[in-house]
Amino acid sequence: MKIFNQTEKVLCVGIGGYGCDAISHISKSKLLDIEFIAMDTDPIPLSEVDDVMRMQISSQYLNGFSNEFIYASHDEVKSLFQGADLIFIVTKLDGSTATKATPIIAKIAKEVAALTITFVAMPSIIDNSQKPSNTDGGIKRLRDYDIKRIKRECDAVVLIQEEELLTFLDKNIIGTAINGIMGVLLTTGDNDITLAFEDIQTVMRHNGEATISVGEYEGENAADKAMNEAINNLSNISLSKVTGILVHFSVHPDFPIMELGEAMEIVNESIHEEADVIFGTLTDETLSKDFVRVTMIATGFERLIINNNEHKK
Repeated sequence: MKIFNQTEKVLCVGIGGYGCDAISHISKSKLLDIEFIAMDTDPIPLSEVDDVMRMQISSQYLNGFSNEFIYASHDEVKSLFQGADLIFIVTKLDGSTATKATPIIAKIAKEVAALTITFVAMPSIIDNSQKPSNTDGGIKRLRDYDIKRIKRECDAVVLIQEEELLTFLDKNIIGTAINGIMGVLLTTGDNDITLAFEDIQTVMRHNGEATISVGEYEGENAADKAMNEAINNLSNISLSKVTGILVHFSVHPDFPIMELGEAMEIVNESIHEEADVIFGTLTDETLSKDFVRVTMIATGFERLIINNNEHKK
């Protein structure tokens, strides 16, 4: 497998125990052109991560929300990020190291002008170990505050509820999404549809919250049915409410390209007229000849809602 544009440097950073474990699994995929970095204040989780770069970050301000947290490691982190064009961050919003460190790590990513896309796992139940003293409403306000801090420093933030993680556990939803984004830059065969890195930037740059969806089907009309499944799985987001959408197809090399184009018409008929739409394909000989996997990432629906509200004033 080779990168379509070999000048692009791509990093995937896991923060905290969940993030480190997640990127350890993702690193075992076929996309070997991504550099993986595990970060934590605790050396024990780091010691359990295999085959990725490991970095113990400062815990000097772990018990507070001060932006000074991690500054002791700022220069070292920035040195690792230097020259990166695209940085994925994988984290969990659980009040631990990851919650406090993620916006600061993301800010450093922006300092090196990297396109920064963060995947945030959202647990539905607060761990007992956190011993929350607030009411449920207070916890929600604190969580919303943390999300806003992360969004402020990232181009796109994908919030994944714990129920979705369980639903897509066998598909490794975060790994699938990263593979989908990278897949439009990769080529394995002559029939692959690949895109320039600038196309990814158009859809993802400064677009706020994003959502992931996956659809799969094997059999007759596989492309249309996989596409409809992906659209139906879009977490109650209508395609007419997004300003950017990336669609990635994984198919056998012999799958008819024309059928993929017909499936894209389903998207084109539903999206907002000013939305940016890009799609690519990655062929895989290990897949069945009548199987299609669609990975869809929709962005900018928050921005469109805000703009519409402003026009109504």
